[in-house]
Amino acid sequence: MSLRAALLWVAAVGVTAVVLYRFRSQRVVVLSGRWSPRLVRMVAVLVVAMGLARVEAAEPEAPCAPADQVVQQRPRVLVVSAPLEVPPWLTTTEGLARLGETLAPRGRWATLKQTFARVELAAPGEREEAWRRVKLAASAHGVPAGERFEALADKAIAGTPATLAEVTAVVDAVEAAGVVDAWLVGWAFRASEAVASRAPLRQAERSAVAALYGRLERHARLADAVQRAGIETGPITYRPWLKKSGPPPGWSDVVVPAGMPGAVAKAAKTATAGTWTTEATLGLTVAKAPKGLRLHRQGLEVPLADGARVRFGRLDILQVPEGASALVEIDGLGSVTLPAGGVTAWNVGALLPAEARAKVTAWVEAAVDCPPGHSVRALEAVLPAAQGAIADKLAARPDASLLRVLRAAFID
Repeated sequence: MSLRAALLWVAAVGVTAVVLYRFRSQRVVVLSGRWSPRLVRMVAVLVVAMGLARVEAAEPEAPCAPADQVVQQRPRVLVVSAPLEVPPWLTTTEGLARLGETLAPRGRWATLKQTFARVELAAPGEREEAWRRVKLAASAHGVPAGERFEALADKAIAGTPATLAEVTAVVDAVEAAGVVDAWLVGWAFRASEAVASRAPLRQAERSAVAALYGRLERHARLADAVQRAGIETGPITYRPWLKKSGPPPGWSDVVVPAGMPGAVAKAAKTATAGTWTTEATLGLTVAKAPKGLRLHRQGLEVPLADGARVRFGRLDILQVPEGASALVEIDGLGSVTLPAGGVTAWNVGALLPAEARAKVTAWVEAAVDCPPGHSVRALEAVLPAAQGAIADKLAARPDASLLRVLRAAFID
């Protein structure tokens, strides 16, 4: 053994002693890149040899609610799939290059998104200043739908929420500028709360919300198609010219991988809306369906009959015909009578009977002081029906971290 190796083993023994001390103190141990890889391997050998690194069976995650209150969703049986119409520019190298330039990490579009994040995180007294920053970012040259975002910022400063027509116009303008971005879906969904949370929706409101949500699901699928194509061919990269001299003729800051336009067209055939259809959903069964009960999904109207199983997502709408009501069984919450009008993920909680509301309230209260390592599976399984109670509780207890995570899972 060389002298250097002997010294490394001595150092490894010393580091292992420190690791042992931190293990006994239940503290995190991280060996960063500043250590020699050989020394790290020696420490690992000593840790294993001393029996410190043992594999323990994972304990089942303890729910904050009693075990009999944890909801197990049954699998979805109703599947709706509409063909995705891909805009021509999204399957060309030039169109993808413009998209990559807009989505550049340090671009004006990224700055606009950051200002919207500050609005959502701002305290009530700081909200007006945050909206002024949004207006400033939207006024920059070349920002897609910049003028429309400016107008919405002016309305927000005046205390007026955006209308569904204005939100839809923003989505139209962004797509017309050759941009698809999953962030836009979350922004528009949150902006629809003022109307979609009315219980129940009137016919005109329901039609407007259904049209918007159909557009958002399509936009999410387009963004998914671009992402899948990037996995197959490599992503669009941004390489700004950093030299003092001017760039050579034909230089482009954006590089679109060869074959990506075709990969986008191929991926569009199987693209999905991602977590918008798989998470924050309600499992429900139609117990008594009136004539004309419809599910709005992906821009389609699907008739529902008695016994239909539905995984009700955030971009779905149930349409109960005028002068009628529908009886559904929501997993974990029991029977719920839905009145005439439109039912959305935003307003379904307001339509729950007293017994179901009491159950949701109890789960929310149990989750307020939920310790680390526990889950809130009961709330996760009925999140659309519980999101209103979660938001109300967060207003009084902003320190409830698990509730904040659940709220974020619903709105984004």
